[in-house]
Amino acid sequence: MNSYRPDTDGIGLRGRILSSTEAHLSLDPPIPAGIDRIDGDPFVAVQLTLGRTALWVPTLGVETDAGRVIEAVLRCEGSEDQVVLPEGIEYQIGREWLGYQFHIPLDQLSTVSRSHLHLGRRGNMLIARDLSSLNGTTAEGFRLDTPERSSHICIGYAEDLQMHGDDRSVVDDHRGIYGVMDGVSTSDGAYASSLVAEMVARAPFCQGISLRQAEQELASVLDYTSAVLVNRGIKSETTAIVARCLPVDVRGNTPVAWASIGDSRLYTFDTQTRELTQITIDEGFGRFVTNIIGGVNDITRRPHRVEQTGNLLLRPHQIGILVSDGITGDYGTDIMTNDEMIRHLTSCSHPAEIPHALITAARKHDDRTCVVVAPNIK
Repeated sequence: MNSYRPDTDGIGLRGRILSSTEAHLSLDPPIPAGIDRIDGDPFVAVQLTLGRTALWVPTLGVETDAGRVIEAVLRCEGSEDQVVLPEGIEYQIGREWLGYQFHIPLDQLSTVSRSHLHLGRRGNMLIARDLSSLNGTTAEGFRLDTPERSSHICIGYAEDLQMHGDDRSVVDDHRGIYGVMDGVSTSDGAYASSLVAEMVARAPFCQGISLRQAEQELASVLDYTSAVLVNRGIKSETTAIVARCLPVDVRGNTPVAWASIGDSRLYTFDTQTRELTQITIDEGFGRFVTNIIGGVNDITRRPHRVEQTGNLLLRPHQIGILVSDGITGDYGTDIMTNDEMIRHLTSCSHPAEIPHALITAARKHDDRTCVVVAPNIK
């Protein structure tokens, strides 16, 4: 009999981040297909960090006549005490509260605000919401942002032409998050692409991190969604390219992190030199995609994972272009060559015109989606 213990990296399989300000995290992780039970030993289901102070919520599943019951407690680093987290109870956690409950001197909690975090439990879900704290809160390594800390980063333009209804896009100028998802129409890919778009749009990405960390965050969201599709037994698949723009540097360049799975593409285009560069590499050929979100390898029975991540700098005269394969084509007469794409790009007087131009010019009979990221061109 196999047993399963949730991993402790990223958001794993135990939680679902729902928005940039609030996290809903499962205290009873889903069990992947083929796994019969969870080890009886307690495991850390949720980790929260308030400033530089770490909190943990160890949980234990107990089988009763009424069904499975989850027992959960709150623990704080530097203390052996614990606070029981019963269902329906909510706490407003701050420096004085932690000091009193865990018998910790207040000078050891200097990075925790007086009113830092709202923490509650609804059934087997833990609800965490930052209360505009000075040093912020992370849930499973993901920063819970607040509207006061968010800032406008980029300008994105998107357009799509739906033939099968399987493409989705994400344009979040407020946080600099952009994406194109292309579902596989033969297996109800609309569900898969919609789920990925929802997860990307709602994930509370950390602030003040490196490009490499931003890559890992994007990959974690795609990997998590792939695992969710497989665990639910849903035969839906999708490709995705997602990008995140970080704040502009002192030279006016915009750092961009990206993660890709499948054959949706990311390009950069220099509006001065007219140089078009394909950043991602297609995972597959023609209509055959070798790596896809939700796809299951028949040997390992595990969801496929993101194998392509990277980062780049968008210069003041460069733009980023995310497209589904409905625009670029698969093979033969439906392929849009780089020369053709450059011709259509240079015919546009403003980046806002590009999505429509590429969608109109595409020849493949498929959904066509394009997102243009123009952080430096107003």
